[in-house]
Amino acid sequence: TGASITPLYRVAYEDGDFEDLAREELVPILVGHAPSYDRVRPEALLGRRFAKDFEPGVYLGTITDYSDLVGLFHVRYADGDEEDMSLDVAEGALRGEECGDEPEAALVGRRVWDSVRDCRGRVTCWERKRKLFQVDMHALSPEGVDETIEVRVTTLRKMLQP
Repeated sequence: TGASITPLYRVAYEDGDFEDLAREELVPILVGHAPSYDRVRPEALLGRRFAKDFEPGVYLGTITDYSDLVGLFHVRYADGDEEDMSLDVAEGALRGEECGDEPEAALVGRRVWDSVRDCRGRVTCWERKRKLFQVDMHALSPEGVDETIEVRVTTLRKMLQP
């Protein structure tokens, strides 16, 4: 009598282990780890900025690249650190889910203007311990100087663009 044979798929893991799985066991694993293209085109997120909370403070990050091969975004932060993240994490960061609960965190990424220096800039970091913001300023006039300044919240609020 005809006993049916269930085909098995060999899964090899990075640590050298392997296991044989039936199709119904394998599909949920593959679907759970596959990039989600149904929500957003990954290329549409390139250049987008967001604030992310790390231990010393909240830093501005920019999505700089996307790898189709592994389904990860590459992010460069204002302090020079970099990391790769999945589409789910990137989308959450862009929705503000990674920036923490402090009211100061909401100011990271905001544009600012300084009429005395004739500069415009962007808030790149909130340092909790020192209670200072870092702001990258760019001169509007040819004789001006681009610089990174540190300011307290009271000064920053005066510089915020509406």
